[in-house]
Amino acid sequence: MAGAQRPAGLAAGRVAVGAGIATALGESVYYWIKLGVSPGMVLAANLDSAAGSRPAWVVAAICLGFAMAGIVRNRLPQRS
Repeated sequence: MAGAQRPAGLAAGRVAVGAGIATALGESVYYWIKLGVSPGMVLAANLDSAAGSRPAWVVAAICLGFAMAGIVRNRLPQRS
């Protein structure tokens, strides 16, 4: 694709953070509907380090890893 622009690293980082936030919100809604747990409690657990590894952090870390790989790839010299 000659002349096509690659996505900016900042945009990929924003998408990664957004995916983590969407996961946290989805998890809180799931536990609210399924078990009746207050969404605020689930969201608070996502911010508590004592709660262990939460799905929102895992998703955000994986997505940020892909975003960083894209940034590094964009900074590498182009091969012809």
